[in-house]
Amino acid sequence: MCFALPQFSVVVAPQYEKELDEKRRGERVRSLVGELSPQQKRAIELAYFQGLSHTEIAAELKEPLGTVKSWIRNGLIRLREALQAAT
Repeated sequence: MCFALPQFSVVVAPQYEKELDEKRRGERVRSLVGELSPQQKRAIELAYFQGLSHTEIAAELKEPLGTVKSWIRNGLIRLREALQAAT
């Protein structure tokens, strides 16, 4: 009598793939943030990682509000362009 062994295929769970993609994307964003000017990097970190408003960032950095807004806007543009180029 012969018995056939069951066939197994490796299936990567969609949730695992999603988590891996998110991890890679996060690593890429962190790397790109590191490439920004020190002012852009600091302003974006304060806004998006510490949750400060633009006014609070201006006070913290002792810079005009318009300057802080420019740093954040130009930094985000650079990040978006770099991410789009990578895809």
